[in-house]
Amino acid sequence: MKSDIRDLMHSAHQGDWAPLLQQAEKTPRRNWADSAQCVGEDPDSFVLTTDDMGQNPEYVRRIEGETALRALRICDSCPLSVAARCLTESLRNDERFGIRAGLLAAERSKLRQAWVRRIDLDAVSAVLGGERQRLSKYERRAVIARVADDRALDPGAAARGLGISRDYLLQLARAHRKKQGAKAPVSN
Repeated sequence: MKSDIRDLMHSAHQGDWAPLLQQAEKTPRRNWADSAQCVGEDPDSFVLTTDDMGQNPEYVRRIEGETALRALRICDSCPLSVAARCLTESLRNDERFGIRAGLLAAERSKLRQAWVRRIDLDAVSAVLGGERQRLSKYERRAVIARVADDRALDPGAAARGLGISRDYLLQLARAHRKKQGAKAPVSN
């Protein structure tokens, strides 16, 4: 299983999050952990004292020894969809410690950074349509840029989706256009 989750991680590192997210969707979001092989295990055995986002993974494996190997073996026995869900949930929740999806925190560090910068186009589209979504700052910026650049979009709906006033969104859109060097004012 580990090489499969690593393949999904590699795609995500390259900017293609679809394989990881599609695999994760095969395991329902609600109660997904009930299908994990770690159910019934001591949760503390998956949080290693030397493992954090800034540490070298080989150092962690060497220092933690059998403790790390045992936890990693349990994760390796999880179905790929469960491991993908485990990984995406750890990224969504910004979990900086502990073994998740058979990966040390130190191994997830760069992927976590990429996750923070990624833009979920479905979430951006939903917000542009007026639906409230939890967005990263990069996704919020994408919504503002779209409103600034596309006069056919309804700024009222986008403002509802962002949870801000229409006037404030238009102010942000003008600031975006100004920052981009555009001359034409936004007037919707």
